[in-house]
Amino acid sequence: MNQNLRPSLHSESFPQDRLLQIGQTMGQRLMDMFATGILLLDGERILWENQAARRLLQPGDGILSGHSLFEFVSAPQHATIRHLLARSTNDPHDTFYQDVMMQGAGEASLPVLLTISALTQEERLLHLLLIQDDTQRKEMVAAMQEHDQRFEQLLALVPDGIAVHKDGKVVYVNAEALRILQLDSDESLLGQTALGFVHPDDQPHIIKRIQKLMQTGQPVPFAEERFLRPDGSYVDLEVAAFPFTESGEPAVQVVFRDITERKQMLAAQERSERLFRTLTETTHAAIFIFDANDVHYTNPAASKITAYAPDELKRLSFWKIVHPDYQEETKNWIMQLLAGDTPVQSLRLKILTKEGQERWLEFTGNMMMIAQERLVLGTGFDITALLETQEQLQQNNRRLEVLRQIDAAGLTTNNLNTIAGVVFQRLPEIMPADRISIFLLDAKTKIVQMIGEQGLGSDPQAQRKVVTLQIPEAMREQMALGIPLLVGDVGSMLDVSPLFKVLYSQGIRSFISAPLLVQGQHMGSLSIGSKFKHTFEPVHTQIAGEIADRLAMALHNVLLYNELKASLALQENLARRMVQIQEKERQGIARDLHDELGSQLTALKLTLDRIHIDETSPMRADWQLAQDTVEGLIGQIRELLQGLRPTMLDELGLLPTLIWQINRFTHRTQIPVHFSHDGLDQRFDGEVEITAYRVVQEALTNVARHAQAHDVDVIVWAEPGTLELCIRDDGIGFDAAQFKRPQQTTGLANLRERIRMLGGQLKIDTQPGGGVEMVALIPLDSPQPSLET
Repeated sequence: MNQNLRPSLHSESFPQDRLLQIGQTMGQRLMDMFATGILLLDGERILWENQAARRLLQPGDGILSGHSLFEFVSAPQHATIRHLLARSTNDPHDTFYQDVMMQGAGEASLPVLLTISALTQEERLLHLLLIQDDTQRKEMVAAMQEHDQRFEQLLALVPDGIAVHKDGKVVYVNAEALRILQLDSDESLLGQTALGFVHPDDQPHIIKRIQKLMQTGQPVPFAEERFLRPDGSYVDLEVAAFPFTESGEPAVQVVFRDITERKQMLAAQERSERLFRTLTETTHAAIFIFDANDVHYTNPAASKITAYAPDELKRLSFWKIVHPDYQEETKNWIMQLLAGDTPVQSLRLKILTKEGQERWLEFTGNMMMIAQERLVLGTGFDITALLETQEQLQQNNRRLEVLRQIDAAGLTTNNLNTIAGVVFQRLPEIMPADRISIFLLDAKTKIVQMIGEQGLGSDPQAQRKVVTLQIPEAMREQMALGIPLLVGDVGSMLDVSPLFKVLYSQGIRSFISAPLLVQGQHMGSLSIGSKFKHTFEPVHTQIAGEIADRLAMALHNVLLYNELKASLALQENLARRMVQIQEKERQGIARDLHDELGSQLTALKLTLDRIHIDETSPMRADWQLAQDTVEGLIGQIRELLQGLRPTMLDELGLLPTLIWQINRFTHRTQIPVHFSHDGLDQRFDGEVEITAYRVVQEALTNVARHAQAHDVDVIVWAEPGTLELCIRDDGIGFDAAQFKRPQQTTGLANLRERIRMLGGQLKIDTQPGGGVEMVALIPLDSPQPSLET
């Protein structure tokens, strides 16, 4: 960079005395910007505090100076703090820490970490107190470590060391001298030659000073010298000598003070100026020093952000940069700063660059006094890109939320209009949309149906309306490939297709039509129209494509579900019809067996009964065998009839039939059955009764064949809306996994399907060696097929 163009604090605008004021002001502002409270005590009286201390303790008059420290300390803590102050006085080289409760305005208690150390100013013992909110102790410790050296340079005062020597040997030193020279005790100095602690290069000069003192008897003024420390290092001192007589003998009193920190402070001041220049010239933050109207100083970053050259900025009014919409707010903000109402304040500010571009600054300012003039030091970070990124993230979040809601609607509803309603409601939140239309295309019939539309020129009766979309072939091919169709000016397309004439007559001037594709199949389109030309940008086309993809999947799922539901309903009706036919066939077979074969066998038995065969006749044995055979056939026919369709179920109802069935089972198997029931003194739907009968029949059949049981419980009860059956045995049970193998449990599988067709459930609870419990729940009110598989 050209050195002549770099801003300089040594220019005519900033003479040396003003630079010093800037340094002092920045030092004070630095102290006031610390979050840590700082108090300087003389005894118990507060001499000085920073703004953080006033903010923490909140004195009623706004000032802590002049108050006693114990006005702001909880009474139980007084003795502790006095003890710490006494310890600090007795051991000024140490620092003491204590958790205490202090009191702010309104006697509110404030837990703080109190740090106490002693310092001496012009032989006057003071105490430095640091107050930090205990909830921020870690931040305070980090801040104290970071700024410890700076505190020492700004606040510590160098004490004086005193040494007396006679005949060239040290006879007395005070504690401060020991501290400065880093000696543990005066034994290291007493009796030693004074020159032994002086840097060799300084010894000739010191000898001349002592000789002059002894010859003239006049004090030797302060001069810089270097003294040796035990670790071999040398300390820079400012030393003066005074002659006096001790016990009638000449002696010299040497007074010295450590000027190391003073030199460090001067070096730090020079370094601070260099750092200030480096900081202001290299930081990305724009820095302004200005009053209510004019800019006094700017850094290169300010020129980069505003596009004004440094000289141009200095000649400009600050209000030339501020956006008109924010000038009143900014003026109030600056006036508050200049009035000193607040030390530091932030403002989000919109500015205008030299080219008229709008940019956003996160602006922080505070008031500073320079040559009795109030100025504002403002620092602004360009957050334009950040805000744009945040806005983009918010837009993306809104897009994701709309897509999520469409997905959720596709998973939770089977209604096409409900899904379309989500699109109609949420899509205008993420892109301009004066009208939205959704069409479905039947791939087989090529018939287009409108699911719905909303907005400008929409038809209230559009739902499920068959429409004709006269789209040019090229556009149809484009949409079939999954590419949204964008028309920026409908008026320029009136001769291309009648579709555009219709849209234009309805007030649509630009539109997007995004295809609804599922697995490469074109199933419809999502159309979005605007009443303005060239409304849509590429991002809107992308959004429309995203919405169309999710919408297509949701609509496709609904259509598939409806087809599946219709197929299942047909399947259930067929299965139910087959069961009805099966029962009807059983009933018919039973009736035929009873009417035909049963009557013939009965007639044959009667005929045999009428034939008398003498007991001595050789035909007697054949006659008896024929008669027994006929009786056996009649019994078998009766058993077969009852197994196919017990007639008493139709004539007497469920309860008598179950009693007969259980008694018959016990008679045949000799296995006791405990039958209990409730609410069966009524007739039920025919399908319910025969299904309940088949449940008990299948359960008892399985007990007889497989269970090896000794005891069976049958419990049947009717509750409002439900018939419940429970059959338990104490047999050997079986592996429940077999229940899922149709080839192993055909009877149970058929029974479960039969119950499901009535909208009921069948549950089997069993394990090897643990018996079997079968529970069936059959609805009584309008039995309907269950979708459970």
